[in-house]
Amino acid sequence: MSETENLNIDKNTALAIISGMYEMAHVDNDFDSREKALILKFLEENTDLSLEQFEALRGENYTLDKQFHEFFLTCITMVALADGKIKDSERGLIDVYIRNLNFHGSSQEIINQVGYSALSQFRGVTIFRDQAIEIGKALGMTMNVIEEALTAPA
Repeated sequence: MSETENLNIDKNTALAIISGMYEMAHVDNDFDSREKALILKFLEENTDLSLEQFEALRGENYTLDKQFHEFFLTCITMVALADGKIKDSERGLIDVYIRNLNFHGSSQEIINQVGYSALSQFRGVTIFRDQAIEIGKALGMTMNVIEEALTAPA
């Protein structure tokens, strides 16, 4: 079962999300292999298109229902984080989408949410704690948020 199957993502929604992910991957003029891997995985799970076929459709406009706005922002933020850091151009694009979607929140809140989810995988693990803290700091997370992610019960 795909990780997004229970979201009932139709092809139009998937293409809207992939378009945002693709834009995020290119906003810093560095299409990192980890960003590409995330996009390919999402394409594979939600469409029958190859990356080349998707790129041929890039000029199309896709609609995104309100119920998918937060998921969309999470997906593009995951792409931004794929190389381990958020660049100003990536944060700027998250801000643009937050405004365009009339989403209540900031880019840092979305980054914190995604970072929290990632760091929470290290709950109770002490050997990588210093590295997890550094990752959180690199994402702009406060020590309170980092500590909560690493210690709060699941």
